[in-house]
Amino acid sequence: MSNPSVKTAPPQQPAWIILTTLLCSWALLLLLYHPSINTLWYQWTFDHTSYSHGPIILGIVLYLLYDRREQIADSVRAEQLNPAPLIVRMLTATLLAGASLSWAIVYLMDVQDLQWLLLPILMTLVITQLY
Repeated sequence: MSNPSVKTAPPQQPAWIILTTLLCSWALLLLLYHPSINTLWYQWTFDHTSYSHGPIILGIVLYLLYDRREQIADSVRAEQLNPAPLIVRMLTATLLAGASLSWAIVYLMDVQDLQWLLLPILMTLVITQLY
């Protein structure tokens, strides 16, 4: 007979599932918001009057993510053991819907600077919603 006071931890997902989910979410973001990302990349690489530091910052961020990949994986696994409350997930989903709608409106208005400002917010909300 099992002891009812002993709690077992839920099974953890393998690292490759976490990485695949993360990569798929980034691919979906790139696909959905490609007009803004294309113009931002053009601004970074071909228009040398401003914003030319973008690829350097992107490279630094990618290096830091790679350097801290074990810490990130550990925090994701810890989050799986203690998932966010439903109210937090609902709030994040609402904010994501609002930010996506804002991006669509700004895109239709052709205001590129606001599109670029909304990209990091959208990416953060998507990652937050996933975990």
